[in-house]
Amino acid sequence: FDYVFMINAAVFPEYFLQELSDICKDSCKLLYSWDSLAVYPKAQTLFKYFDYVYSFDSDDVEKNKELEFLPLFYCDDLQNVNKNAIYKYDFSFVGFGHTDRYKFIKSIQSFADQNDCTYYFKLYLPSLMHYIRGKYIKEYFKDAKIKDFIYKPISHDKLKKITEESKIVVDLELSNQSGLTMRTIETHGMRKKLITTNENIKKYDFYNENNICIVDRNNPIISQKFIESDYQMLPEILYDKYSLSQWLKTIFKV
Repeated sequence: FDYVFMINAAVFPEYFLQELSDICKDSCKLLYSWDSLAVYPKAQTLFKYFDYVYSFDSDDVEKNKELEFLPLFYCDDLQNVNKNAIYKYDFSFVGFGHTDRYKFIKSIQSFADQNDCTYYFKLYLPSLMHYIRGKYIKEYFKDAKIKDFIYKPISHDKLKKITEESKIVVDLELSNQSGLTMRTIETHGMRKKLITTNENIKKYDFYNENNICIVDRNNPIISQKFIESDYQMLPEILYDKYSLSQWLKTIFKV
């Protein structure tokens, strides 16, 4: 093969990477990590099996000279959103109900109720066991009810439609990572306003305070001005830069 391309090496046993490296001596071996080293610290011991290692986490890149910085991407079909869609929701969030997301989304929901805002919030869990573990062991969902979650994934098409009909998308990254989430990049690609808890977004070239509201994960405050104002379009080059097509060209050095 000309290339061996892997995502998140830490989920593979090292003997497999060693064998792959031996078999594919002449191949260019590429690794992309879309989880932080804080989540998978083992990954750092596996970089030696690759010629190029990319990471979405700017903090990890600053601390490790073998890493190249490359943010996540949005799929190109998201550029074809219905820009004339009528907003049904002021806020929307659909995602995995990990760690403190339940508490954070409930606080946004409370704010929306108090300010007569519409919203679509769905937190997904793969099974009731995840709910039981989160409620009684980890206590992430201490005050939650079973019906506060969905247990079947929403389709890509339905999620796209929900986002089209939303004025503002809400996001909460893992507390131990600095990289921007896929949702953040997708929101940018769809030309949607964003509420995020990730302060690092200020470092990115598409950051615009009119489009992006940074809030505290424990006490989110959203101004009425941000809710009422329209999305401000950016130069087209900033949308192309974060597309899947450009992401692949960067990785494969095209």
